[in-house]
Amino acid sequence: MDADETSPPDYKFKMKQDFVQKIIQKCNKAFESEETRKMMQVFIFDPILNYVLGRIFPYIVIICVLFVVLTLLVTAILVILFTKLPLVS
Repeated sequence: MDADETSPPDYKFKMKQDFVQKIIQKCNKAFESEETRKMMQVFIFDPILNYVLGRIFPYIVIICVLFVVLTLLVTAILVILFTKLPLVS
């Protein structure tokens, strides 16, 4: 095998690079339109967000309940400590 066979020629690399840049330009042009943005929001982002929020909502509720319970416990402990401590004068 020659060294030329193992390394890709520069023109193939240039063609691939041009091809990729054309695709990127077409995608940018397509995403600039308001209609495409709305379609992406309605058909891609909204369903994904609804699914994710539906899955994590119970955990958010549990965390909120635990936070309230812990806050009440800390408050009760502080009240008990302050009422049981003898006043030092």
